[in-house]
Amino acid sequence: MKSLKIMSFGTLAVITLILMAASIAEHLWGTEVARNCLYTAPWVLVLWGVCAIASAVLVWRGRRRMGYGGVLIHLALIGMLCGALTTHLTAVTGQVELTSGDESLNTFTEPDGNIGHFPFGIKLLSNSTVYYPGTQTPMDYVSLVEITDEEGASTEGRISMNQILVHDGWRFYQKAMGSDFSVLTVNHDPWGIGITYTGYTLLLIGIILFFFQKQSGFRQALTHKAWQKAALTTAILLGTAQFAAASEPETLQRGVAKTFGQLYVYHNGRVQPMQTLARNFCVKLYGKPSYKGLTAEQVLTGWLFYYDEWKNEPMIRVKDEGMQQLLGLQGEYARLTDFYDTNGYKLDAVQSEERNRTWQETNEKCKLAGLMFTGRGLLIFPYSDDGGETTQWYSWVDDLPMQMPVDDKRFILGCMDYVAQCLQNGRNIEANNTLTKIKEYQEEKAAAHALPTPLRFEAELLYNKIAHTRPVAIVCLIMGFCFYFLSLRSLIADRRLPRWCVIGQSLTLALVGCWLLTLLSLRGYIGGYAPFTNGFETMLLMGLFAAFGGVAFQQKMPLVQPFGLILCGLTILVAMMGDSNPAVTPLMPVLSSPLLSIHVVVIMISYALLAIMALNGGTACLIALLRKRGMAAPAKNPEFMLSLVNRLLLYPALLLLALGIFIGAVWANQSWGAYWSWDPKETWALITLFIYSFPLHNKSMTAFSRPSLFNLYCFIAFASVLMTYLGVNYLLGGMHSYA
Repeated sequence: MKSLKIMSFGTLAVITLILMAASIAEHLWGTEVARNCLYTAPWVLVLWGVCAIASAVLVWRGRRRMGYGGVLIHLALIGMLCGALTTHLTAVTGQVELTSGDESLNTFTEPDGNIGHFPFGIKLLSNSTVYYPGTQTPMDYVSLVEITDEEGASTEGRISMNQILVHDGWRFYQKAMGSDFSVLTVNHDPWGIGITYTGYTLLLIGIILFFFQKQSGFRQALTHKAWQKAALTTAILLGTAQFAAASEPETLQRGVAKTFGQLYVYHNGRVQPMQTLARNFCVKLYGKPSYKGLTAEQVLTGWLFYYDEWKNEPMIRVKDEGMQQLLGLQGEYARLTDFYDTNGYKLDAVQSEERNRTWQETNEKCKLAGLMFTGRGLLIFPYSDDGGETTQWYSWVDDLPMQMPVDDKRFILGCMDYVAQCLQNGRNIEANNTLTKIKEYQEEKAAAHALPTPLRFEAELLYNKIAHTRPVAIVCLIMGFCFYFLSLRSLIADRRLPRWCVIGQSLTLALVGCWLLTLLSLRGYIGGYAPFTNGFETMLLMGLFAAFGGVAFQQKMPLVQPFGLILCGLTILVAMMGDSNPAVTPLMPVLSSPLLSIHVVVIMISYALLAIMALNGGTACLIALLRKRGMAAPAKNPEFMLSLVNRLLLYPALLLLALGIFIGAVWANQSWGAYWSWDPKETWALITLFIYSFPLHNKSMTAFSRPSLFNLYCFIAFASVLMTYLGVNYLLGGMHSYA
């Protein structure tokens, strides 16, 4: 029995290390090298087989102790390994390019360049791109095909993103599209998918049974008499505020700028308030949604109407020291004039091979400022043709369509010049009235479906007003830090936390949770999809779970609330790392699936629980250190209670993580024909699952039964979550780097 345990857990540990190395090798030398040498190398497959066989024997011998739920979960995992192996050995994949008007094809190109055959012919009847209403932004790609069997019987089928076509065991996925051709991914896996999906089903049944069976570790921890006394706490204080005081450059009066901000503009693939574009412009250049007390609309109109003054404003943030030296800066803020000298554009001096991400970001900021000055980035004038089916948007400096009525052309070409003249002469009322007329022109000339509804328009204006994340993050961290030490002192001294602390934490968490829920709801309503598609949104989602979790578990775990505040603050700050409040953009066609939303929600709940476990484990280690130094009461043992809570949280966290991974695999299979592609984020999610699965087997690995080791492990293991969510994005890249 002991040798089986060593074989099972030892090989799993080795596989985990191999996957870590493989993800790094993939980044350095490419996917094919990592796949051939590590991911699917024969010796690695042998290790998987040894781990599966040893685990199966252990499960069979310990079936009575594990119960039906535990047995099914382990059998499901073994079944999924068998399905993956079957797919690897028997599946046939490739792609076929179909051109409209050509004859039927029964061949496809395999990944190695060989030609494969399927037992029927497929022909492209037509293809089309479905756009978001009133825009030229693709919403879906659709191919209509005709399949002819060997007997001559023909059937028609529809293929689009997230909608595959299955015929005689062959699966076709939309991959790419041109004006008269479609590229389809071909997959023939009659056995592997069935075995794998059977494993997914057993996993779901096993999870349900596990949480209800009496002998499960979760039920034992839940019913333990001591666990209700446990506390969940830690301490982190982050965040600083910057204050700038300087004279304001010339710009529009706030009322006139507000009217300008309520115009419609086509930007980032959708029609939105000008206020949104102005906010994004200000954040992109300066890093904040305002500048020297001026609103974002005033900043944008300042660049538009008072360019000679604004080009000398130090508001273009340059973070990289090398770029700062190149531009001759004394700090991190540059003027537009700093980008030019007698030799021309300074960034052109950088050699092509040295133009890294930092250079690209700095160059984009400079070009964006110039674009707004010229007006080419402000597409505010709609023109509908084709009977009002489509709407094109133009700036007043663009070449207008020949078929556009002359009166419309005159209005477009002259109105902004008139606004500028009015502002120059101090006629602000006339300028404001002209902007109002532009708004009326937009509503008259745009197709009915091209503009957002008044309610959606107002919702976006509201979102822009309340989406100030930095102050909320700072408040959460400061309050969480203060309440943490109060909680820690009460925990060490075995005293109740004052009631005002409990009420204050609950009220703050409830307000922050409602604010986060409002932000996410508004983003979802504005974009028309579940707001879980990028790092900013998913981190806010994690903060939402932390906030409401702190309120929900306050009675059974009164001290969980400081963790909720700290976690809210940290998640909001992390959300601001990549892009502070990124713009709401139309959803990519491949992401338009309800499975994606479920996948993200389940994963983020799991990450929130694992984060609380990490904070909890760190607190337990801190208390143990204080006791050794005589700074805590030796009679009490809060570390045990803390470990008990961690043990309780481990089960739902790990099972939700597993469920989220496999829901994502199903979505991937429905989208691009492969439920597992060894993408870095997929790999590290699996690594995280393996790492947290070890303490789950504390009866086999008895060292994890020691509260001190278990708490320390929970604290250190969270590094794998950080690597999965953040490290992959910034270090390894891959298909999931947008998340």
